[in-house]
Amino acid sequence: MSRRELVTTVLADLVAPLVVFYGLRAAGADAVTALLAGAAVPAARALWVLARDRRAEWFALLVLALCLASAATALVGGDERVLLARDALVTAALGAVLLASVPTARPVLFTVGRLTLTDAGHSPDE
Repeated sequence: MSRRELVTTVLADLVAPLVVFYGLRAAGADAVTALLAGAAVPAARALWVLARDRRAEWFALLVLALCLASAATALVGGDERVLLARDALVTAALGAVLLASVPTARPVLFTVGRLTLTDAGHSPDE
């Protein structure tokens, strides 16, 4: 991943959702609307990456899955506390998967690091 792509990813997937959420909350929007609008930015980027590259990028798919889970949770629960709790549960589940994979031959973070190096044009054996 080039530096430009990394900056774009960080801005679209981390910074923009926060700016949209807090901007809408400051403008008087309810929390559910602000959370869903904030999730729309990384979801749009994930779909754009999938359409542009014609291949699945693991991070784009992860962000898209999280955005879809947020939307589904909002439609079912409708309460901002449910959405925020879901984020905590997803983070906890991801942490559990990472920890559970540590004693295996190929931990998840090892695989992710290899994919990142390969995408950046480096040989993983360097």
